[in-house]
Amino acid sequence: MRIGVDTRTLNEGKTTGVEVYTSNLIRAMLQIDTTNQYVLFSNHFRRVSSALPSGARIEVKEFHFPNRLLNLLFALIKWPHIDTLIGGVDVFFSPRFLFGAWSKKCRLVITSHDLSFIRAPEFFSWQRRIWHAILSDRKASKRSDLIIAVSESTKRDLIRLFQVPESKIRVIYPGLDQDRFVSKKNPGENRELVRKFELHRPYILVIATIEPRKNILGVIDAYERLCAMGERSVDLVIGGGLGWLYRDTIRRINHSPQRQGIHFLSTLPEDSKPMLYRNASIFVFPSLYEGFGFPPLEAMSCGTPVIAAMNSSLPEVLGDAAVYVNPFDTDQIARAFFDVLRDAKLRLELIKRGLVRSKKFTWEQAARQTLQAFEEITHSV
Repeated sequence: MRIGVDTRTLNEGKTTGVEVYTSNLIRAMLQIDTTNQYVLFSNHFRRVSSALPSGARIEVKEFHFPNRLLNLLFALIKWPHIDTLIGGVDVFFSPRFLFGAWSKKCRLVITSHDLSFIRAPEFFSWQRRIWHAILSDRKASKRSDLIIAVSESTKRDLIRLFQVPESKIRVIYPGLDQDRFVSKKNPGENRELVRKFELHRPYILVIATIEPRKNILGVIDAYERLCAMGERSVDLVIGGGLGWLYRDTIRRINHSPQRQGIHFLSTLPEDSKPMLYRNASIFVFPSLYEGFGFPPLEAMSCGTPVIAAMNSSLPEVLGDAAVYVNPFDTDQIARAFFDVLRDAKLRLELIKRGLVRSKKFTWEQAARQTLQAFEEITHSV
């Protein structure tokens, strides 16, 4: 089987969930698959991608069209056909909804991560809303032969909002880098935390893009309420790239009465994440909507108790290994902070359950299920 893969996402230089999914799934498929040929499609006008794998069964088809022109052609006249550009394939896999056009000769499989742009449009800028309207994920979902949903929650949204037949959707959970996110601490990590981030005290951690949907303002409010309850032994660490309306969060941090205890890490090296996770007293993830949610699973794998929002995919993914809160109720979040910090038995139970839960998600399993889906779709009539 000749498998085409859209790797354009990897040219964006980001490390959010979609990029993590794309790079890890491709790597895992190439590791376990010894028979199929892979054709990697990439397009970037000004630079050559260095992130793409190489090997005997891998062809890299890299193009340098102006992105806006190519997207316009895809959107308006459904040309050029990507599968034709790369020499023809049996199945073409797009790890996310992107502008594209494909001939009827190949089977198309697309991964849907979430439908937040429809479920919660208020969390997107007007430019982003227009981009999604032009991209027309709904039309792409109809053109696809199979949609991989990263959770049952996303599957339900596809059925309800896009009227996609249930038979056309396969739920395949993403994996977790089990070798990277480990609970065992390395010697000297406390000194490293002080040297790199000036973290001298225990801390509550949240890692997320700084944008309204991630509810960072709610975390800050809950932290202030925790301090007002008399618990002043911990700091709050906020790590993540700057997203839409990030200035509101920066202002809130700077004007907080607990400003001295809040650390904002806008530049967060990927290799520092496991260390930050496993040394945190609590990881909190009160997002208002998620299609899957990598950070709380990563924290669990590092042996850190997790507090998460009771919504969308999070209860499905995290199971009985987290404390759940209403993300709009900052008093409840503050009380959860207090209980997890003070109750040693609860902490240990959350750590134990989290370690077990996180082991259920592997990239090898995701790759095997994805390849099986490719086989089935190419042999179906």
